[in-house]
Amino acid sequence: MKFLLPVTDIGAAREAATRGDRDTAIREIRQAVDDTREGYLFYRVWGTGVLVETLLERGADCDRPEALELVGRYTARAESLGFEGHIDWAQEMTRHRQ
Repeated sequence: MKFLLPVTDIGAAREAATRGDRDTAIREIRQAVDDTREGYLFYRVWGTGVLVETLLERGADCDRPEALELVGRYTARAESLGFEGHIDWAQEMTRHRQ
């Protein structure tokens, strides 16, 4: 159950971001996503989506390139596995923010 700790951290950091503390939230989400490597892949995918969303909402100069890089890596992995639904989801992560 140790793998659930980063999941909780992602949720708490996302809540902090919605309250305006995006800088701290992004730092915490990055760390928590990294920590999810030892748990279920689903949580890493979900956490990456939360990170992308939070980066795009903050909108600093460096955020969009980082978000696009994360989406690109996710898309490449989904394509290599033939996961069409995941490919569509990856594209949707940034489409509505352009």
